[in-house]
Amino acid sequence: MYSCYCLNILIEALPENCQGVSADSLSLSPKERDDSFFQQDLKRVKTLQKVHKTHPDLVLTKDVGKWVINCCANCVCETYAVHNEKGPDSVLIFANLRDTKSIERAKTEEADYSKVFKIVISRSPVRANSSVLYSYPQCNPEAAMNNIKDYWLEYMKKETIAVEQRIKQFADEEYEKFNNLKTAAMKEQGFLNSFIQEMSQQQKHEVQHKAILDAVKEADKMLCVDVCSPEYGTKINKSTRPSPKRQKSSPAAPSSYDAEAIFEMEGSEDNKSVSGTDVEESDREDTAEGAITMPVRHSVPKHSIAKSLPMDIPTFLTQNRNHVEDEYDDLPRQENVNIAESIKALAQSVHGDAVFGELPRPRVSNQL
Repeated sequence: MYSCYCLNILIEALPENCQGVSADSLSLSPKERDDSFFQQDLKRVKTLQKVHKTHPDLVLTKDVGKWVINCCANCVCETYAVHNEKGPDSVLIFANLRDTKSIERAKTEEADYSKVFKIVISRSPVRANSSVLYSYPQCNPEAAMNNIKDYWLEYMKKETIAVEQRIKQFADEEYEKFNNLKTAAMKEQGFLNSFIQEMSQQQKHEVQHKAILDAVKEADKMLCVDVCSPEYGTKINKSTRPSPKRQKSSPAAPSSYDAEAIFEMEGSEDNKSVSGTDVEESDREDTAEGAITMPVRHSVPKHSIAKSLPMDIPTFLTQNRNHVEDEYDDLPRQENVNIAESIKALAQSVHGDAVFGELPRPRVSNQL
């Protein structure tokens, strides 16, 4: 393959089909000899495969005798000439054109090579040998610029589609990576949440278990102290057991026996108050000493029982019930009583003229 300096004109021909030729062997006319194209080194191409013009508007042509000469206006290179009568079978090319290696090197190494327009574009507005162009007909600049613009738009359209495809492919790959990362992150989050919940439950159970063990140890310790330490047990009994004398600080309700068989006489209230005071003073002394007191039975004074009744009334000892220590004394034996005679004597004492003592008060039951 051969090309002009800027790669605008590409000639496809095998090197073995190209042979050097002189102007004398071509049988040129004087006019043809005077042309600049025939004054340079030339090669004859026996078999021309194809001629490609990247930008045809940058290629100038002129007829010289029987030949049509083509010149690239971009690099000012008279590239090839075609015989008007013989056509492709008689083609002359410039001997110093770029070969295949030089073309590839220009595409990769030339800084002025345009990837858009596929040619080497010189940044200088002045071309070498620009006087050669004056012998060629002037091209239409507007048509040339419009064609270059269309070429640019077509290229940009294709490149836009290609870029969108690359972006779509890249986006699909990135989204796939992102989805994989998201799935992995969700799984890892689930693992962490499960671990945190399990750890929290274990800590909660451990705290509860520890609290239960502490409570059991404390209960065992207290039980051991109650059983093994008599001093500590005595103190607890003192504080928890009700004192029998302290209970007597308030007058106790009479039992059922007292309510039915005992009648208070004059002066009995004073006796009770005196006895109650004695009991309260005894309680204070016992409490101050910190000793455990045993319940003591108090006998009912004989003068508190009505003696004006003409019948024998059995006397009962006041029983103080204590849940800690119950000591019962033997009750006195009762004498045989004639119930009929007692009732008659009771009736006479109530309706008789002489009154001994106060009449019996109505029964009041203090039992709840």
